[in-house]
Amino acid sequence: MVQSGIDPNALDHEPDPDPYLDWVFTAFRRLSTCRSMGMAAGHIPWTAITAYAASCGIEDEDEVDDFVDLIIAMDGEYLKPKDHKGGN
Repeated sequence: MVQSGIDPNALDHEPDPDPYLDWVFTAFRRLSTCRSMGMAAGHIPWTAITAYAASCGIEDEDEVDDFVDLIIAMDGEYLKPKDHKGGN
């Protein structure tokens, strides 16, 4: 049965995330608590991302830059306006 316009089987064919990337999703989830909230959610601050990288032992400048770029890209996707089908 479909309720609220959401098909419960819609995720049946979604690919499973690579287990190697679990730490990235954990980092993003934890860093999301650092975003400012007002009329809308704000971006995750660069300072929070670099502090998290340091707490994880990421010290190489290139690796820190890659981590920052990855989290910023994920954050950008997270903050994109959502397409609500059947809405106003």
